[in-house]
Amino acid sequence: KDAFEYFINDGNPNVSAQLLARHTDRILKVGSKFSDAGLDEAIDSCWGLFRFLMAQDVFEAFFRKDLAKRLILGKSASMEAEVRMVQLLREECGAGFTTKLEGMFRDINAGKALMDSFLQVCDPEIESLGFTCQVLTTVSWPTYPISEVWYPASIIRAQEAFKTHYLGMHTGRSLKFVAHLGQCTLRMNVIQSVFAMPTGSCTKKELSMSMYQALVLLQFNQADTLTFAELQAATGLPDLEIRRTLLSFTGNKGCPLLVREGKGQDLADSDRFTFNGEFKSKLFRILVNRVQLKETKDEIKKVETRVSEDRQYQVDAIIVRVMKARKRLTHTALLEEVFKNATFPVTASEIKKRIESLLDREYLTRDHAPGTYTYMA
Repeated sequence: KDAFEYFINDGNPNVSAQLLARHTDRILKVGSKFSDAGLDEAIDSCWGLFRFLMAQDVFEAFFRKDLAKRLILGKSASMEAEVRMVQLLREECGAGFTTKLEGMFRDINAGKALMDSFLQVCDPEIESLGFTCQVLTTVSWPTYPISEVWYPASIIRAQEAFKTHYLGMHTGRSLKFVAHLGQCTLRMNVIQSVFAMPTGSCTKKELSMSMYQALVLLQFNQADTLTFAELQAATGLPDLEIRRTLLSFTGNKGCPLLVREGKGQDLADSDRFTFNGEFKSKLFRILVNRVQLKETKDEIKKVETRVSEDRQYQVDAIIVRVMKARKRLTHTALLEEVFKNATFPVTASEIKKRIESLLDREYLTRDHAPGTYTYMA
């Protein structure tokens, strides 16, 4: 046991925690191809490895980020398996460790009742859109960027109606719509060219895509050909996101939805995009895949930075709690107490920085004896 614990945490303990979180995501995501019994066994294996991790808070941060995507996008292989994994984490680490995870499940469950009450009072026109909305509380979910995009008038009416309904039920709250998490299904009628057989036939399709993709594709109701700059101005999408979105439409070499007129891999403002009137597919319901970007070093760094900040607060709390009980301690004795109470890897230099911070904020003071601290009530 001791040898395995040393092995799994050797080097950088954060890396092992991050890799285990990724593995757990693959197990719990749709497409994992586990039977019910096999899924339970895989969860038990992940939990068994988790118990050896020193950086369990890093695992929680990455696991929460992946869980949020699965819940919002409906990508969970089994909700029972998701709940069971969180229950195992709670049994191992306590209720405080899983507070945010459990809050996410509460939001999902509350969202169903909220939508039922909204659909009972909304206009038939909004109901016919198939509009749904999930309210996420900021304290439980990861932080998502808010982009000011230009929605169609019908979606704006639905959003405002939902906002009025929700704020009428709750006081002192505000709602901000997160566009890049949205999903959309568009009904498409493609009129085949005169050269198609049968002549001038109309093909009906349903396209399942992200909200960003829908905002771009809807612009081609107004014109068959648009430039990159025109699409960006019409949708308000961030530069990186509109590039990813356009690539998802033009990247299908077989039969893309949009045909690009431009040179090079990088998109230019002058590049022109034309709706493909010859689009064909044997399927009636088509899933338009996004251009998936691998988790960048910056994204990983952001999660690790948040974990590091949380650890600082926890070290501060440990020091204050110990000093409040002991009143007066030497530097060495205080270090030993922090090492004993910390549930994550922490170095002496990191503890020293937190002690200096507490001295500056006058939680502690230096005693007349060298290397000794006194608690200030």
